[in-house]
Amino acid sequence: MNWIACSDLDFRTIHVWRNGRLMSGRSRCMEAYVEPELRTITRLVLMYDMLRDRSGLLLHTAALHIGGRIWLFSGCSGAGKSTFSRLWLDRTDAHVVNDDRMIVRQNEQGSGFTAYGTPWPGELGIALNESASLGGICFLHKSDQTEIRPITPRQALPQLLPLASIPWYEQELIPPALDFCDRLLAGVPL
Repeated sequence: MNWIACSDLDFRTIHVWRNGRLMSGRSRCMEAYVEPELRTITRLVLMYDMLRDRSGLLLHTAALHIGGRIWLFSGCSGAGKSTFSRLWLDRTDAHVVNDDRMIVRQNEQGSGFTAYGTPWPGELGIALNESASLGGICFLHKSDQTEIRPITPRQALPQLLPLASIPWYEQELIPPALDFCDRLLAGVPL
């Protein structure tokens, strides 16, 4: 499988092709020939590099586009992201953007956040190249009953950290990543 990522110099625009034709000779294009066993680590390292100087994170989350906004439904593996996403497949008032990984970035002036689809789907294979304002984050937990309840940023942080692709081995990237998590949780409904 071939992965090709091209970006402008400040990483404002990133195009990633999977199984696409090679674009040799173009500057700022990275051609990645990845063995299946290395795909997960390669895509995460690639995303860390792309997000290094930008205000954003890669999150382990499903995403629904509803009413012009993207809502994140986040949880660890097995929490029900794909099951939750499957429930929305036949709806006409909303659609699944991705059932496993999304990028969230703070808007230029610091006013709000935007969620971006990634080319890395989960169990359902849904990975749309779409972005929209972030409506909010809901943390999924398996339970015998269905309920939605608001939580505080302080309650949300320990739930968000295991889902955020933070390069803990890069000491200089940890403070900005944690600061971003604080701003994100304070800036959207939970």
